[in-house]
Amino acid sequence: MKRLFSDYGMVFALLILCVLFSWLTWDEQNLTGAAGGEQLARLVIDAAPAGAAVLVVTRDAEDDRELAQVLSERLGVKGMRVIDVVQGSPRDARLALERASREGPVDVVACSPAVAEWPLMAGLGTAIPALSEAKVLAPTIYYWPNFLKADNLLNVANQIVVIAVVAIGMTMVIITAGIDLSVGSLIALSAVAAGWMIREFAGATDAGTVGMILCCLAGIGLCAAMGLFSGGMVALFRVPPFIVTLGMMLVASGLAYTLAGGESIYQV
Repeated sequence: MKRLFSDYGMVFALLILCVLFSWLTWDEQNLTGAAGGEQLARLVIDAAPAGAAVLVVTRDAEDDRELAQVLSERLGVKGMRVIDVVQGSPRDARLALERASREGPVDVVACSPAVAEWPLMAGLGTAIPALSEAKVLAPTIYYWPNFLKADNLLNVANQIVVIAVVAIGMTMVIITAGIDLSVGSLIALSAVAAGWMIREFAGATDAGTVGMILCCLAGIGLCAAMGLFSGGMVALFRVPPFIVTLGMMLVASGLAYTLAGGESIYQV
């Protein structure tokens, strides 16, 4: 057991952190988008007979528009009659509901989770007596940690990718009893060099995909060459890595400052 914790202690620590963050961010979740439309379609089909009149109400937002589209398609396949799709504010919804109540019976008002919380929907029978028999349906609520939501995990991955790559390289250096103080400055230099080359050689704001890729590769190559020089000084000439990488850190930061002219490179 002691050896297990010694070998995999970091893994256990990360798992404990994941459990902690999941517990701290445990919250109500609402299905939106295509998944919400699929679930809401099933609820409507179960709650109303074929041929029922359905009015769809959502906000004018991307997720809600996707929900309304999927919902309308699924209900149409099952023989439901979608009399209108309203996407907008509570006022827009009220006007559409009043108009629909005058034109004929409405069996179901299908809405997105956010719309279901509007006071109009909570008191629909009171606000519009003609719709007192209409069923107001929305995707059901479930519980899930915000930390483990796909969007958050992708955001975390995007935020740490640079640090993760640097950490892998630093781990290899530390394993060999070395140290590298220049990694932060080299990251900055690669970004500045790529931006400078895009501005000077690839057309700045008019740069194409190929030009931007080549300039970014050139920036990476420049820093790789500087790292190779540092490694050569340590491996071939036995210069202490602390001294070599400290000097390279100053060189890289100074070169980045010189290329940028002390200003942000914004013409890209």
